[in-house]
Amino acid sequence: MRHNLKVACEIGIKVTASLWLLLLAAQQAQSDTLKPEVAVMAGPDWLKLIWRKPLVNTSQPCNITYVSVDGFSAPVHVDNVMSNFTHFNVTLKPLMEDSEYSVEIVWRTTSGQISRMILIARTLYIPLERVINVKVENKTRLDINNYPLPKSTVEVSWSLLSQSSWSLLSQLATYEVNITKPVSGLVVYRNVTLPDSDRVCIEQVLDHYTVYIATVRAISRGHLGPVSMGYTFRTDEGLPSLPLNFRFIGHTHNAVQVAWSPPLYVNGVPNGYELSCVKIKDVDGAWQTEGDYLHMYPTIADRVYSVTGLAPQTYYWCLLAAKNNRYLGHQEQLYSFTDYGMLSLSVCLSVKIHLLS
Repeated sequence: MRHNLKVACEIGIKVTASLWLLLLAAQQAQSDTLKPEVAVMAGPDWLKLIWRKPLVNTSQPCNITYVSVDGFSAPVHVDNVMSNFTHFNVTLKPLMEDSEYSVEIVWRTTSGQISRMILIARTLYIPLERVINVKVENKTRLDINNYPLPKSTVEVSWSLLSQSSWSLLSQLATYEVNITKPVSGLVVYRNVTLPDSDRVCIEQVLDHYTVYIATVRAISRGHLGPVSMGYTFRTDEGLPSLPLNFRFIGHTHNAVQVAWSPPLYVNGVPNGYELSCVKIKDVDGAWQTEGDYLHMYPTIADRVYSVTGLAPQTYYWCLLAAKNNRYLGHQEQLYSFTDYGMLSLSVCLSVKIHLLS
């Protein structure tokens, strides 16, 4: 009797376990059949979810939440999406190009159970367009004395190939601006601008009256767009530097002779020099100018110049500045003097002869 009871219990347990496994399998199968089948189509700034198999165990709409995996965007919620219709679809936009998104679909079954599924999808990458219409405009900056500053200032502007470009509207991150020397290709300036910029002002970086090439390209999330056509330009003329080694080399009773070397930088088209002389006298231990300035204009080739027509036995203040077609440079200064006149020299000789005799 006990043996039969034991066998019966074992058979009952096995039957119960089998029934329970069958029930779980049936529930799992039913759950699988109730899950939607969602296909994903991707564009550069959108994802489209297409229900291939609708939710048949609920008449309530579902909720969708999507967020970029890299964390560049905040979660976006789309509520009350009807999902129990065949071939129903929903488009999620605007999204970022070439970005991975996590999409969570949540729904409530007729039994009140909350179910969810998570999809991972990526938007497409569209190559960036070539930047066009690159232009450079000189923006001369002057100091309080209306002299140009030591370095040139320019403004670089540009545009995309198409103003309705998707890349321009929603995708573009920055622009890279490069200024290079034409022969050596040396990059003398590089800057990355803000996304909404179509120009950049390069303040006091470039040399005056120098040829450069400007190029611009778009950068989007690490992708480099094609480089624009190079725009060749020349910066404005600037102030010539001081003439070098300005010196006094000789004098007579009515002339002084000066010499110099060319300036290190003319910063423009050379246009000779301006040499000015004025009388000076000692007043209480300080030099003061007297009379009008005499202005002379040596040529580019001149390195030695004689200032004639001066008064004998007089001190002069000489000023020399280099010129280009636009500016007169700062003046280098020199003090010089003329010799005794012939009459004075004769008087001195007579006095000396008389004393010797």
